[in-house]
Amino acid sequence: MKEVIWLAVNRQQVVKMTKNPPDLKPGEIPVKLVVDVDPAAFSTPVLEQHVRIADWREGLVLADPELREAVITEAEAEMIRAQRLTAMRTALEQRGYVVTEPPPDGGDG
Repeated sequence: MKEVIWLAVNRQQVVKMTKNPPDLKPGEIPVKLVVDVDPAAFSTPVLEQHVRIADWREGLVLADPELREAVITEAEAEMIRAQRLTAMRTALEQRGYVVTEPPPDGGDG
């Protein structure tokens, strides 16, 4: 049995569990939890599993280029965005995440 469960979590508690990506309030984050239970596990005793969600940004430093002016051009802003996205993609992939491109229409897939 394999099931995907979405959690809406704030700093104090799990606010809700749903089968679809949850609507979030300020201060909440979504957690996608894939539960995969081996068929042989459907017997006593009661199963218990602890799940820890770590901050994927831990130890990540995104260095921005040195800027000489207080105002930047749109081209410079795009360059900074591209550098940050590349650094974040690399960091996520090094931590075992799979990074995909958004759909061309900007939708949810």
